[in-house]
Amino acid sequence: MASMRNGGMWLLPAVLLGLLGLGFHQLFALRFDAGDVYPAYSSFRADPLGAKILFEAFEAMPHVDVEQRLKPFAEMDGTNSTALFLGGSTGSLLHETERDLRPFVESGGRAVLAFGAVEPRINKSKKKDDEPKGDSAEMNEWVSVSESDGRIDWEIELEEFVRSDLTEIEQETEALPEAAVGLPSIPWKSALWFSELGEEWTVLYRYLGKPVVVERPYRKGSLVLLADSYAFCNEAMVQDRHTAFLIRMIGAPARILFDEQHLGVHSQEGVMMLVNRYRLQGVLFVLLAIAGLFVWQRSTSFIPRHEEESGPNDIGSGVGSMSGFNNLLLRHIPQKKLLETMVSEWIATFARTPSMQAKRTRLESELRNLDAGKHPVETYNKLTQILNERK
Repeated sequence: MASMRNGGMWLLPAVLLGLLGLGFHQLFALRFDAGDVYPAYSSFRADPLGAKILFEAFEAMPHVDVEQRLKPFAEMDGTNSTALFLGGSTGSLLHETERDLRPFVESGGRAVLAFGAVEPRINKSKKKDDEPKGDSAEMNEWVSVSESDGRIDWEIELEEFVRSDLTEIEQETEALPEAAVGLPSIPWKSALWFSELGEEWTVLYRYLGKPVVVERPYRKGSLVLLADSYAFCNEAMVQDRHTAFLIRMIGAPARILFDEQHLGVHSQEGVMMLVNRYRLQGVLFVLLAIAGLFVWQRSTSFIPRHEEESGPNDIGSGVGSMSGFNNLLLRHIPQKKLLETMVSEWIATFARTPSMQAKRTRLESELRNLDAGKHPVETYNKLTQILNERK
């Protein structure tokens, strides 16, 4: 019973740890299902700021291969393909994607780059000599590069509306299409717009008279730049969806790629990645359960121990050799024959000792004349006195 109790002591913490682990798994599963651990406009995100509805809509379409891209586009064939870059930073999206997108677009791919919404800046204008260097300068301007060095010539600059335009921005909530485009107006949330467009760019939408959606061909493919990503997010898909606009932006490719790397979502191959990819969570929990049962089995015995109940007349086990010998005698020699057995053992021990023969004769005589009514202690004392006598 003690081993069973010990096993139960191990089992209870194991069950509690298992329940705790299951609770954490459910908590993280809910977080990842909602997707709020991912950046805004991620196709993994299911809340209003994500783009999961658009991804799943394309995924449900037959004959369309949809992929969440977690690796660079380097040397990827773009034939009959569209790549979506949603919610990009104005200071890094063009710079980081230009090199990887060149072979994709040149081979016939369509790249749709949509920037994240920005607020109007404070100053109405600033001199270029005063602009900070690095990424902060790129927030307001993209310096063109020529095609002679093997890179795409964007020939475009990024500008922002200023606070003095805030009243007009609050009143105007939609971007209007160009007359020749034939598309509906779309909701608009960003203060970003494009300036100094090259001849290759075609303006598709304007907001407060400024170009906000532009398109241009490049080799076999094409580029689309949007100053806002709101039209692609889950909130717009539910409240203000514009299917014709989406079809015009994405086209009708056989493959649609939702890029996640520019948002900081990368693929890290590992055991848990394989478990999630092949949905082996159940197998993992079964293995953990087997391991817990193994530990429990090693810590306890399923065969109950035999424990004798002790009574008031039972003789307890001694702690020493002499106590053990006394208990052995009491268990195997009846009380009536105890004195006779003691004398017999003594005679056998000293049978060849001449000096003990006289005592032997007296002991045998004493046993023959033993009174049945006499107390055994008195008889024992008498025999001990005979043995201790000295001549």
